[in-house]
Amino acid sequence: MRWERVRDYIFPRTESLDGKHLAEGDPLATARNKFRLRRPSPHAQYELQLWDWRVFYRVREGIVEIVLIGEKRGNVLHVGGKEFQL
Repeated sequence: MRWERVRDYIFPRTESLDGKHLAEGDPLATARNKFRLRRPSPHAQYELQLWDWRVFYRVREGIVEIVLIGEKRGNVLHVGGKEFQL
């Protein structure tokens, strides 16, 4: 999935993002809002937190693959409008 489409889906009415959270620097590096998942998941290896949104991705041969985008409401993750267990 292209970052521009992801950005427009998540942030249709907010400030423009240029994808720098994943595109610049090392996507494997840990930061306060970007880290490796503690529990193994068949879906993703890493999580990026942007406000109430969660972007789950994995890195294969140097290529970042965004696999899930969800909204965090309280302690519940919603993907595609439905509750999702990672």
